[in-house]
Amino acid sequence: MNVKNLYELVWTTPIKQICKEHDIDYLAFRKLCTENNIPLPELGYWTKLRFGKHVTNIALSEEVDESKQIDLSELKKTRGIVK
Repeated sequence: MNVKNLYELVWTTPIKQICKEHDIDYLAFRKLCTENNIPLPELGYWTKLRFGKHVTNIALSEEVDESKQIDLSELKKTRGIVK
């Protein structure tokens, strides 16, 4: 997946749902987006959208390399005992 695809995903699907579908850690996913300058929906975005309120999408910066590849599998939750 590249940066452009990830940007489109976070603006069409709630982050908690993305994390659940890909079995990845929520905070690690948010950090990944922040580190790659991918803007995230503001708090209450999905509720406002659901009730037909005006919402604003934050555009992906022109300085971001949209073709940069991102591997979500690196964020997979680990199961089991940590020693």
